[in-house]
Amino acid sequence: MTMDDTTSPKVTIIIPAYKDWASLCACLTSCDRHVKSSHEIIVINDASPEVGFEQRIKEFIHGKQKFRYYLNGENLGFVKSCNKGVELATSGNDILLLNSDTEVTSGFLEEMLFCLYASDRHGVCCPRSNNATLVSVPFFYTGSRHDKGYPALSFSAWQNLKGFLPRHHVIPTGQGFCMLVKRQLVTNFGLFDEIYRAGYNEENDFCCRINRHGYSAVAANHAFVFHLETKSFSAEQKNLLESRNRKILDKRYPEYESAVFYYFNWDTPAIERFADIAGSCYAKKKVLFDLTRLISQRNGTAEHVLSLLEAMYPKASVAYDFYISVNSAANLYFNLSERFNNVLINDTFELPFRFDLIYVPNQIFEYENLFMLNRFGVKYIVDILDIICVRSNYLRNKDTKHIFHTTMMYADGLLVNSKTVWRDIQDFFQFTLRAHQQVLPMHISKSAHPENDVALSPEELALVESLPEDFVLIIGNSHYYHKALAVTLKNIQGNYPVVILGEVAAEDDQSIAGKKNRVSIKNGGLTDSFISLLHTKCKCILYPSQYEGFGLTILSAILYGKPIVLFNSEINREVSAPHEDKGLFFFFDHFHQIDSIISAIYMLPGDQKRGPSLRLDRGWETVAQETISFLDRVLAEPLDTEWLDTRNNHITQLELLYKTGAAMGDGEYPEKKSKTTQLREDLPKAWNVIKKRGIVNGLARAYWYARGVRMPDNV
Repeated sequence: MTMDDTTSPKVTIIIPAYKDWASLCACLTSCDRHVKSSHEIIVINDASPEVGFEQRIKEFIHGKQKFRYYLNGENLGFVKSCNKGVELATSGNDILLLNSDTEVTSGFLEEMLFCLYASDRHGVCCPRSNNATLVSVPFFYTGSRHDKGYPALSFSAWQNLKGFLPRHHVIPTGQGFCMLVKRQLVTNFGLFDEIYRAGYNEENDFCCRINRHGYSAVAANHAFVFHLETKSFSAEQKNLLESRNRKILDKRYPEYESAVFYYFNWDTPAIERFADIAGSCYAKKKVLFDLTRLISQRNGTAEHVLSLLEAMYPKASVAYDFYISVNSAANLYFNLSERFNNVLINDTFELPFRFDLIYVPNQIFEYENLFMLNRFGVKYIVDILDIICVRSNYLRNKDTKHIFHTTMMYADGLLVNSKTVWRDIQDFFQFTLRAHQQVLPMHISKSAHPENDVALSPEELALVESLPEDFVLIIGNSHYYHKALAVTLKNIQGNYPVVILGEVAAEDDQSIAGKKNRVSIKNGGLTDSFISLLHTKCKCILYPSQYEGFGLTILSAILYGKPIVLFNSEINREVSAPHEDKGLFFFFDHFHQIDSIISAIYMLPGDQKRGPSLRLDRGWETVAQETISFLDRVLAEPLDTEWLDTRNNHITQLELLYKTGAAMGDGEYPEKKSKTTQLREDLPKAWNVIKKRGIVNGLARAYWYARGVRMPDNV
């Protein structure tokens, strides 16, 4: 639509005023400067008690042809004054209702007219503002909107943002501080219902009324009008008016509440959700280190993410406005809020504000975590440690593959711990990077091992006494079949002593039962000191796992200078290659080869392999710096609003379906058990966990159970 002064609709601006000349003067001054003479401006003095109020208005508009003045004989209130203004307006003119505590800006009216007439279905148009609820810029803001400098910050954010915004978009209702209405609709359906008296919700009533006839309110995204805090009513008066009038509105238009709810929760354009970020409202980039899904258990994933956090934190907390999100159980278990600043306790996948970037240093297994990334991160990066949970069907549920694929599809960056994992991802998912996406295949690393003189727990001291001399340390867990512990135990025929670090399933107990030189130690609650002691005392390490994404166990063996017997897999070759000169690696292709390899290790001359004598050149500090550099690269990429909209539309619709129970079918994989049946099965397991592992571990499991996550018995 193209308009000029001869074809553009004419507008009557109605400004009801009651008191506060300073605010009204600023409003009139801005209108005088930015409203063309082809329009008219009616100032209605609603019987103001302020001394000199009328005289000042008359003096201001004297000689200005576009201004008109009208004095109410008595105080009518805002609603009746607006209706009176329509009666006074030139016939055929569209109506712009403007609060007296506003200041308009250059081109605002022309832009609003363009948007109003962009469609026959547009009935109301409102500009963007610093203080106007759903048309405020930024839409969400973590600072104080009451600060003196906030209006200027809002205007600056809008200027930075408007290039990313369409000229208009549909909103559920208009905002009465500055509302342009087609005259035809006022003629056909009336303006404000005077049952609303002094105001509040009268504009919502009007917008609902015309919406039932198919007319929408729209936001003019390239127009801006300042709106100051109203000074007509006290806070108590405002609350009373709002409460009274809202009851009237809800009774008449029950659809209003749901329309606003859906707009804020589901229909908000992506760029609006991140307006404070895209509008450059903050001095530093906001970055979140997301441990929301961290389970309170010591395992390879926990070692990976916490070692990385420890190394990243000193630099990241200076470079960014850096936060850590963690659930309350894991925070208690790992004492994160005592060790780091800006720790957000997050049990509901909700965050207090938006971030330039969310970094998740582990895989995402829950839809809620994916939804959180979409809602609170302009960009996000995810670590993919491995994809065994989709490769092996016994670990996979009905959602895992879809969650993994969707997460990777919309990630702005992917960190993988090896080139092997990246090739596996590409092969399994047929995954191809989009133009703006980045990937960094990067080996994780390991710091120097803990000192051995740190006090052990009483249980660990008792275990130390039972350990045989020069044992083979086997890392594995029968409950995870890809760790290959069961088949390994069946193939070990030698008489050498064995210590198994990991849980042995009941069906595999016969492999160690009755053998004094076979010891099984459950991992998970052991101290780093005890695990360090195991590495120090062992003769060699046997790691038979068939599938891994990274090599913490291999790196542990290198740190302690221990020979390590490995399955000849691609990942094991990749991780060990930089250290092959140390002569520590012994590969097997078939399990029956293990005995002969271990026998050969026992025949090695001397005892040069014992003790923590080696260090790795590549430590966690190096990995942390590379990770921060990768985050910087992703942050520096220009914002792709089209991609952001695509991501938001897809994941938001998925969230809506998921939360209304319509997503992805009903059944678990391969079958679904009733809640009663599942609870009956899980209660005895819970009691056994508390007896064996203590109340802290039991409470941690209860936390995840309540979230619908049932961990294997060994976890």
